[in-house]
Amino acid sequence: MVDLIYNGKSGREIAVALATRPSVPPPQKRGDWYDLGGVDGSMLSTDGTYENITIECQLNFVCPPEKVGNQYRRVKEWIRGSGEVCFTDDPEVYYRVKAAQVAEFARRTKRGADMIAAFICDPYTYTKDGKLGISKAFAANNTAAEISVFNPGAVAHPVYYISGGSSTKSAKLQVNSNTAFTVNRTDGIYIDTEKMVVYNSSGAQNFASSGDFDDLLLPESNLATSIKITNNSAAVTLDVVPNWRML
Repeated sequence: MVDLIYNGKSGREIAVALATRPSVPPPQKRGDWYDLGGVDGSMLSTDGTYENITIECQLNFVCPPEKVGNQYRRVKEWIRGSGEVCFTDDPEVYYRVKAAQVAEFARRTKRGADMIAAFICDPYTYTKDGKLGISKAFAANNTAAEISVFNPGAVAHPVYYISGGSSTKSAKLQVNSNTAFTVNRTDGIYIDTEKMVVYNSSGAQNFASSGDFDDLLLPESNLATSIKITNNSAAVTLDVVPNWRML
């Protein structure tokens, strides 16, 4: 039987069953339709982004009558907030949940109840192996060494982590032939391309960097993508979490 897993906890763990395997709706491109005189149909004006998707899951449980209320509260405590949802029959992928809640509840018998859990998600499907870090050490003043990756899906927004240098040693991070992104310290600094923020354990460090986050995205391509550190006066280690995704 297919099970639902939300934020690391399965329905089976709290004695809740997934009544049917939910369908995951296809993402819809965001935009406006308009008509042109003399042209059949309508034209779509879009910025290339997609709307959220909503995954609705029908759940049920059976328990002693006096425990139905408590079980319902347990489910509401579980299905709330944001996080990640996946299904046991498709274990290699997950969906990023922006908001979750129990949308409907019906006590159908003294011992049982049905409910609908609604997950409002990012339009993309993410692969679990996209969470795995890719690590490489770069000698000082690197010119040739690089990380080579193949993107299996849509444009990815990775998180980079540069460590092993110092607070006074800078480096440049470059993807393919794009303009390099400069960080003014290399002693443990994150570059999150989705949130467009540079930070370390002390907080935001955008002031210690310069460049365009879009130049660090991993493109949709059948060819290998190169990632490298250059202009580094100290040896550093680069870790990349690619966050592979697909529509």
